[in-house]
Amino acid sequence: MKEKEKLEAIRLRTEGKSLLQISKELKVSKSSASVWSRDVILTDEQRKNLHDYRNWCLGQQIFAKQCAKKREMWRQEGRQKAQDKTDWLYLAGCMLYWGEGKKERNCVGLANTDPNLVRFFVKFLKHIGTNINDIVVNIRYYSSSQKKHDELSEFWTTKLELPKSCIRSIKEDCDKRIRTGKRKNIHPYGICAVILTSTEIQQKILGAIEEYGETVIKDESSKRSRSSTEEYLLDTQKTEARLLSGPPKIIPRSPN
Repeated sequence: MKEKEKLEAIRLRTEGKSLLQISKELKVSKSSASVWSRDVILTDEQRKNLHDYRNWCLGQQIFAKQCAKKREMWRQEGRQKAQDKTDWLYLAGCMLYWGEGKKERNCVGLANTDPNLVRFFVKFLKHIGTNINDIVVNIRYYSSSQKKHDELSEFWTTKLELPKSCIRSIKEDCDKRIRTGKRKNIHPYGICAVILTSTEIQQKILGAIEEYGETVIKDESSKRSRSSTEEYLLDTQKTEARLLSGPPKIIPRSPN
């Protein structure tokens, strides 16, 4: 028997810990924690706390299931939206996010030095119903830039067609390549990061990306299947033509 773990289980149970908490902390089975601490008598207050804790855990599980159900619903909506092949802006925006976007949990974002690319992404977010006041803009400029904060703010908000209230931070970012002389003021306005915190929009975009990806795979498989079928039919037709034409004619050799 693990005497050290048993004594620790008794101590934790005396403090009012649940069997699940004890098993996780000691990395043992719940049954072992129960056997080791079965002689510990809990106070009425500890029993009430454990009861409240169980209800809280149950509530967390229910809430997690509800959130998972919502995420799946939003993904299906994104898939349905992706089936509309005429909405080129939605398709291009999803592809841009797929390749360059920020994939953190419950967050949609993109960072780049190209103003036109970032502007297109913002246009995509507006297109899918995003409130511009929910968009956050962070600017990072290189130490070699001679631009002031007001100039950077004016440049990016004008390009992106967003209010200056969207800007959260403007910070200097040291580029080591500047010290070596390999880069000199190539991006005077730095890097602009556009961030939107929205689980709904992220799940819809991810659902659309899944739909686009599966559609491409199905189309490629269908093309290969049609190509193989056409080749098979062509070979069959050639074989039938040879059989219908009769046995091959044998031309005798002329004597030397």
